[in-house]
Amino acid sequence: MSNLATVEKFFRSYLKRDFVGMQSCLDDDVHFSDYAFDDIHGAQVRAMWQWFCTRTPPITMLGYKVLREDGDQVIARYRIRYLFQLEDKAEPRTMDYLIGSTFTLTGGRIVEQKDWFYELSEFEFAKRLVGLPKALLAYTPFLRRVIRRKMADKLADFMAASPAMA
Repeated sequence: MSNLATVEKFFRSYLKRDFVGMQSCLDDDVHFSDYAFDDIHGAQVRAMWQWFCTRTPPITMLGYKVLREDGDQVIARYRIRYLFQLEDKAEPRTMDYLIGSTFTLTGGRIVEQKDWFYELSEFEFAKRLVGLPKALLAYTPFLRRVIRRKMADKLADFMAASPAMA
C-alpha cells in the first residue's frame, strides 16, 4: 500500500470510528505527539485511537484533506469535535477545530504522527478549552503540563480497563 493510500485508509477509518482499521495502518512501535500527548508510542497510540473512537461521547473526526505527499511524509489536516472537561465540576466545553498532521511512513505503515493546531494559536485553543482568565496560563508550560498529566492518566485508566489492552 502506498503512503498516501495508508493515510487515506487511516482517515476513512477514523470517519467511521473504526479504530481497528486505524490501528492496521500503524507500525508496531508508532510514535505520536501533540498538545495533549508528548511522544507516546506503540500500544499507547493504538489505545488512544481506540479510546477516542469508543468513548462517550466519542471524539468525532468531521473531515480531512491530504495536503501533500513528500517521500516518506504525508501532510494533512483534519477537523475534530469533542467535549472536554478539565475539572470534574466544570461544565464540559465543545471543542471544534482543525489539526495539522505530519505522518512519517515506512513500508506503507505509519511510524510517526505529529499533530499541531492548524490556523489556531495555542492561546486561542486554551481560551476555548478553559476560558479566560485561565487561558493566560497557555503562555506558560503549566496548562500544557496539566492537560498532559490529565490525558496520560485517562489513557492509562482506559488501557487498564480494556481487556484488549492488557
